[in-house]
Amino acid sequence: DEHLMDSEITFVGYKVPHPLRDEMVLRVGVNFPLKPDIDGKETTIMRADYALRAILVPAGKHTIEFRFEPQVVKTGSAITLFSTIGMLLLLVGGLYFEKKRSVRV
Repeated sequence: DEHLMDSEITFVGYKVPHPLRDEMVLRVGVNFPLKPDIDGKETTIMRADYALRAILVPAGKHTIEFRFEPQVVKTGSAITLFSTIGMLLLLVGGLYFEKKRSVRV
């Protein structure tokens, strides 16, 4: 039997014994950005029908992992990092020049 191995907000892992090559149908929307791996190797995701998606699982026991990695989160994190660094540089620069100006007066 297949069983849930691990689950987090951005990750779900399964251990799956399949005697024959088969499809694993995912009950998520077609536009949901999942990245499936079988035994640590990235695999392609296909449409099962209009609303669902599937991956092909080879025969044998496998570890299947699904990672939720939307590009918008990566882009937003990069923007946040660079803007925080910029604000810290402005703050440190402002404090430095303010101290330098007060010493001259």
